[in-house]
Amino acid sequence: MELLDRVRTSVLVADGAMGTQLQMAGLAIGGGGEAWNVEHPDRVLAIHHAYLAAELSGAAVVGGCCGTQPEHILALRALVDSWR
Repeated sequence: MELLDRVRTSVLVADGAMGTQLQMAGLAIGGGGEAWNVEHPDRVLAIHHAYLAAELSGAAVVGGCCGTQPEHILALRALVDSWR
């Protein structure tokens, strides 16, 4: 399946632009966003929750910050599935 077809029919999990969102949630500039997956999973998931809520206005992709591990991607997938 082509990527554009997937975007039109599915919620995709990808990486991108989380650093800015983490800073808006309290991560110090220059701080390690990777550690927030473990130290502040509630804040990280709240950001993804907001992205999923924005799906109603066109958002189709949620993702993780640098250092996202498979278990975090699985948690994102569970969050996405809970919105369906």
